[in-house]
Amino acid sequence: LYRRVTLYPKLEVAASIVIIIIANMIISAVGGTAYLWSPLTQVATWFVLGPLIVAYYLFSRVGMANPRVKYNYDAMVSNLPYVGGIMRQVAMARFGRALGALHRGGVPINRSVELASDACGNEWLRAKMAPAPKKLESGAGVSETLSETGAFSPIVMNMVSTGENTGSIDKMVDKMADYYEDESETKAMQLAKIIGVFLTLLVCVYIGAIIINFYTNYAQGLKPGD
Repeated sequence: LYRRVTLYPKLEVAASIVIIIIANMIISAVGGTAYLWSPLTQVATWFVLGPLIVAYYLFSRVGMANPRVKYNYDAMVSNLPYVGGIMRQVAMARFGRALGALHRGGVPINRSVELASDACGNEWLRAKMAPAPKKLESGAGVSETLSETGAFSPIVMNMVSTGENTGSIDKMVDKMADYYEDESETKAMQLAKIIGVFLTLLVCVYIGAIIINFYTNYAQGLKPGD
């Protein structure tokens, strides 16, 4: 979603770099003196951006494969305003969808919860859920055990409790997953649009600065009477 929304601003920046490089080559070929300037076409800029891009790639590919790193990252992101709420809702939707399918398939509840927590995709929440399977194996109640983990919202606990009392946990957690999928998708779309508009404005400022810089240098290079 975010890649799709931010694709246009990225293409604008890439196009501006290519245009500036080609324009400067043409200006140089005809003997002009006023060149287009952009921070992204300067070698010094890439001495800073280059290592940052490499570090981000290594973190996302290598660092996030480490459970401790992912735990700390998920804990930080899950507690951010607004974004954290979306992350937790996505994790709860995945947990509910997996738990419903496993329980409906006849998998014991303790094993279902264990596998569903692995499927939630959030290492911080998964670590909170980790003690639950052993308690469930000893015969503890589902809603009581999950409530003690502190990983679940009141909405989740109400639905699990209702499902436990009526013998339809799979149906209730499926409804919970539907609710959180819709909520997280709506909020993610709103956030993506805001980010897209913000990036587009940044690109406009960036391109505007290039144009202003060019005409300023061009005006300064003119001789009186030209």
